[in-house]
Amino acid sequence: PLIMASNARVSLSGDPRQLGPVIRSPHAIKHGLARSMLTRLIDSGSASVVQLSRSYRAHRSILSLYSERFYGGTLVPCAPATLANRFLNWSRLPNKEHPILFKHVEGAEQRDPDSPSWYNSGEIAVVKDLLENLLGDQALECKESDIGIITPYCKQKKKLEM
Repeated sequence: PLIMASNARVSLSGDPRQLGPVIRSPHAIKHGLARSMLTRLIDSGSASVVQLSRSYRAHRSILSLYSERFYGGTLVPCAPATLANRFLNWSRLPNKEHPILFKHVEGAEQRDPDSPSWYNSGEIAVVKDLLENLLGDQALECKESDIGIITPYCKQKKKLEM
């Protein structure tokens, strides 16, 4: 265990309000593992918590969405306009003032026999289509290194890399 030594200090970094654990085992859920270790420590009162409040990457519209929903409006947008507004002219955006695109995907979670991890072929197809469009738009000058994709499934990540 991390704290067997009497003078041990442990620092955990992360955000318990984002991408919680994906638990399918009823046994694990029954024993509290549907909540992250960080959340359990915070809730127990045994953790000292520091919340970062300035965002230097997100557009104001994106930041305000999760600031209000998860952080009581405490997050402050500090991204330079050249960074935050970079993709406002992308042809797929429904509203040119807000670089947010929500996409409903009909699909089902699947697993390959050689892997315990899941993926959704419908989501993969939609993400690949959006990526090709984004990377192919010469006016945006977007590179692969400018893009981050978050998925809770290792297999989905691997299939997106193919």
